[in-house]
Amino acid sequence: GNNSVNDDRYSEILKVAQRRLLDILIDQLPQDNAGNAWDAADGPDVKVRFSDSTGVVAYTTSTMMNVDVTGDVTFIDTSVPFELRPTTYTVEILDEDDTADEVMATFSIDLDAYVPDETRTIDFANGNATMAISYELF
Repeated sequence: GNNSVNDDRYSEILKVAQRRLLDILIDQLPQDNAGNAWDAADGPDVKVRFSDSTGVVAYTTSTMMNVDVTGDVTFIDTSVPFELRPTTYTVEILDEDDTADEVMATFSIDLDAYVPDETRTIDFANGNATMAISYELF
């Protein structure tokens, strides 16, 4: 059968496969906000937002309160399934604040050109932040 990512038919089949977000693992967060603490009294209140190429928010996770920026953060929210469509997403890690959310890190991925691999994870890295998302095909 066709099983090479260099095989056009195989790539086309994977490209149009439906992907549903399973979880998000943030491995590393920026330790501070340009020299200042994210939140003065405790850790940042972290959430992850996916926006499409037009800026429309496609999905936002729940918020993890008072996160330790030296540890891992895992979001698992299958109660509201998010279907990763073949489009370009801007993925932001945010510190939720009362007045305005602060961007901790920003990533971008073009899922129209991304060919899924066997691990069904996508790794992101940007300066002093790293994260991975896991998905399932359906």
